[in-house]
Amino acid sequence: MDGKGRGNSHSLDSRFVYAAGYSDGSTAMGQLLSTEATTSIPALRNAFFVGDVLTKRDCLRLQSLAANVRIINMYGTTETQRAVSYFSIPPASLDPVFLAGQKDVIPAGRGMTDVQLLVVNRIDRNLLCGVGEIGELFVRAAGLAEGYLKLPDLTKEKFVANWMASSKPVDTGPATEEWREYYFGPRDRLYRTGDLGRYTPSGDGRFSLVSRALML
Repeated sequence: MDGKGRGNSHSLDSRFVYAAGYSDGSTAMGQLLSTEATTSIPALRNAFFVGDVLTKRDCLRLQSLAANVRIINMYGTTETQRAVSYFSIPPASLDPVFLAGQKDVIPAGRGMTDVQLLVVNRIDRNLLCGVGEIGELFVRAAGLAEGYLKLPDLTKEKFVANWMASSKPVDTGPATEEWREYYFGPRDRLYRTGDLGRYTPSGDGRFSLVSRALML
């Protein structure tokens, strides 16, 4: 900001960053922020990105301005109602070579608490993909949307019962309250994202990281 309170597209108001201490927005916004900014922001501690592809180049650019920032890449859709996975990149001040070991597109990460990201074989849906094998990404979580308003066919296609687990219908009791007709009880459902993904080694012996293969 200049002395009259006007924005400067080629600098970043460090006072705002110091006060906030974090950044939250789409990756496109992050790209704009990092490419237009020239002011060092050592007080920035956390930057969260969701909604678009996050690249290694974006992260290196941001780290060149904010050596102490931890970058968290998240994945989620409107239908999942929130971000359902995360991948954390440590600050350059703590691990300056971490990004050197990453591919050009940052992984979507591991599922958050009570969330499973399932990479399913596109030919046989009864099989999960092996490490490195490209498959269709399904999200298993309790907070999925009920479906699309007045689009029953699309709802049936995208929100499916978990065919990998056996579950019995739950008796929700007599429908005496008005809201009962909209409550279907606890269910084991999957959301079919339409994205392709693959499991990648997490480095701790488990295969929990998922990358969006369409964007690799």
